[in-house]
Amino acid sequence: MRILVLDDHPLFAEALGVFLRAGRPEIEIIAAGSVAEGQAALGRLGSVQLVVADLNMPGMDGGAGIALLRTAAPDAPIAVVSGEAPHPAAERVRALGASGFVPKTLRPPLLRAAILLIAEGGTYFPDQPPAQPPASSHPDAPKFTARERAILKAIACGQPNKQIAAALQVEEVTVKAHVTRILAKTGLRNRVQLALYAVKNDLGT
Repeated sequence: MRILVLDDHPLFAEALGVFLRAGRPEIEIIAAGSVAEGQAALGRLGSVQLVVADLNMPGMDGGAGIALLRTAAPDAPIAVVSGEAPHPAAERVRALGASGFVPKTLRPPLLRAAILLIAEGGTYFPDQPPAQPPASSHPDAPKFTARERAILKAIACGQPNKQIAAALQVEEVTVKAHVTRILAKTGLRNRVQLALYAVKNDLGT
């Protein structure tokens, strides 16, 4: 998976890249410091699976730069990150075609899960439930065993099955079986959704 990160603060872009790649060595991060640099990078790369763009950087102009990025990468979802409060910025970027608005103030596991959810084709806006993961505060919410909770916490931290198995001193196939049961209990479809579910429901902290 190739992700283009646009932010005029190199340290944040670098930290976000390291954070997203934790436990996901297949992720490739390309960084750029402005919308113009992002357009140039997209021209060179040909395609990316996700564009992560800061709302307040050169060329973004309050969200207008989203249209430029959309033209340069028509098939890639765009996740807008910002230190601004969600309202009304989230509504603005949603109307401009972004697939998500992710506040930089989110807890790190939730920020990571939200961005990866968008990369997988979902949406995330803090003013409404995510498009794919269901709410779980309902009285009929699934109940998890202690082992399932431990695995959910590890997934929320981005750990792959092999690392989880080593930490729990079990076989990797056992972890896979637990993950399959957790997916069935929650009605979710993949590990990214599980990570977001875990953090949103205080199962991943």
